Amino acid sequence: MGWCLIGGWWLWGAQPALAAADGDGVQTLRAAQVLLSTDDTRPAPDDARWQPDALPAYWSAPAAWFRVEFEVPDRLPSHALYLPFLYGGGSIWLNGHHIAEVNRSAPGLRVRWERPHLLLLPPQLLRAGRNELMIHASAAHYPPKTILPRLGIGPVQALQTAFEWRSFVTRAMPVIAIALCLAGGSVALFVWWRRRSEVVYGYFGLAALSWAFRSTTFTIDTWRDDLWDLWRLLYYLGTGGLVIGLCLLALHQAGWLRPGLRRALLVYWVVGPLAYLVGTDRLADLVWVTGLLPLGAVALVAAIAGAFRRRNLSSTAIAVTLLMTFLAGAHDMLLARDSPLLLQSFPEWSAHRFFLLHHAANLMLAVMGATLAERFVRSLHALERANATLEARVQVREHEIAQSYHRIAALEAARAAADERQRIMQELHDGLGSQLFAGLAQAERGDLSGEQMAGLLRDSIAEMRLAIDALTSGQDDFRAVFGNFRYRWEPRLRDFGVQGRWIFDLPEQLPPIEPHAALQLLRIAQESLTNVIKHARARTVEVRLALRDRQLQLTVQDDGRGLAEPARGGHGLRNMQARAQRLGAQLQIGGGPGGTRVALQLPVT
Repeated sequence: MGWCLIGGWWLWGAQPALAAADGDGVQTLRAAQVLLSTDDTRPAPDDARWQPDALPAYWSAPAAWFRVEFEVPDRLPSHALYLPFLYGGGSIWLNGHHIAEVNRSAPGLRVRWERPHLLLLPPQLLRAGRNELMIHASAAHYPPKTILPRLGIGPVQALQTAFEWRSFVTRAMPVIAIALCLAGGSVALFVWWRRRSEVVYGYFGLAALSWAFRSTTFTIDTWRDDLWDLWRLLYYLGTGGLVIGLCLLALHQAGWLRPGLRRALLVYWVVGPLAYLVGTDRLADLVWVTGLLPLGAVALVAAIAGAFRRRNLSSTAIAVTLLMTFLAGAHDMLLARDSPLLLQSFPEWSAHRFFLLHHAANLMLAVMGATLAERFVRSLHALERANATLEARVQVREHEIAQSYHRIAALEAARAAADERQRIMQELHDGLGSQLFAGLAQAERGDLSGEQMAGLLRDSIAEMRLAIDALTSGQDDFRAVFGNFRYRWEPRLRDFGVQGRWIFDLPEQLPPIEPHAALQLLRIAQESLTNVIKHARARTVEVRLALRDRQLQLTVQDDGRGLAEPARGGHGLRNMQARAQRLGAQLQIGGGPGGTRVALQLPVT
């Protein structure tokens, strides 16, 4: 209440002192004579219907004539008439002459002037001494009441400040508020639309946009008849939207809002516009506008409860500004209805007819907007802190994963080395080991001659070199490994009278071949050449190595006596088939009068 009074006295104090004959030569006309009439013909000064009245004058009549007198000094500067408001418009007469017309409601036109008027009085019509001013004032469209304020007459410069200040308060500030409410409400509704859980932004956006529509009543003075009903609907929607939006927001902040209550408030919101459509303004005021004040009280109680519950600056500021808005709304309702309680308790203040709800609501919406903006900023800060914490945790997890990866890589390398050692040991055991054990057994029985012993040792050495060359090579060294195999086998073939032909049809870049696979392939080639030496009685043998369609092809073709029944071959042929099967390769062995052909196809990638 204190803030409302301070704001009111501040607005009032900004007016120039319109006391009679003050230091600036301004006169405040506080008394008049009134004649109720809708006739535009100026009545005679001695008409018996004139009756005295004080200004501001309030008459429940469609129109009235007002007659006032004022004094002008002998040496007068340019004088003007200051009308703080003239809601329904009217005609103005000076000393019997018509000097100005403020548009009044007429067929096809509705008016309600909220802004002030400053009219220059024609110097040639002013008389030194007593002057007479008549105003035929009309009632505004709603409410149908003729009101004439206290009039200010004096030098133009002295009245200009009062005129500009009231113009700023009643016209410029609403325009600024409309722009800010449209912008802020749209942003708030956009936030709510993208994040439906943030209902406070939705309630604030509803209140702000509603108040923007409601504020048009202070910025538009004249309406065409065909647009009047639309404007009144917007007026009621805006008024109800502000109260309902604030009520929803306050109830939500207090934790009192329930789905049923929210639906009831939204239904009540549309009752006012429907009442206007059914019975115009009178019915809407009777059944709806009066009920907005109790809803405002509910919102105020909820806001105060929310402030006690949260105990922070923003909740307290909202409660305080909502209290100011509630008191301002009550003040404006009393002022609009010309309540004797207000007019008699605060006559000087009431005479200026400053409506405070507009300014209190602007302040309240500004505080709420700042609170929501602060909440949004806090959310961003919380998100940044969460991101920083998350990044730190991710870095820790990345470090742990990297360490785990290194440990796994080390374990894999150790396991691979162990597997490789196991394969080497297995190959040596299966190849060289079994050959040496068999030779040792024969030597112990005395079944081997010196030449046979030398041959056994040569085969063992060849087997050992073959395993070492293959297993110690890399995946890209197969060409060199096969070259070493050829280097060892060419002299041996010549020693047995076999001419070897070696054909390589390989690209520069071979696909990688695992050492274990290379060893198996070389052993198949070795077994094939061994069979040529021991059994084929061949004069020539052709060894071809080629790459066709991602297939590594090894062919050993001799011109010996061939194999009569390959399927019934000895251990060597079965070993070759087993090795090819382990490789996933296809092995074909063909024998006959034309010689023996061993063909291996190994898929490579």
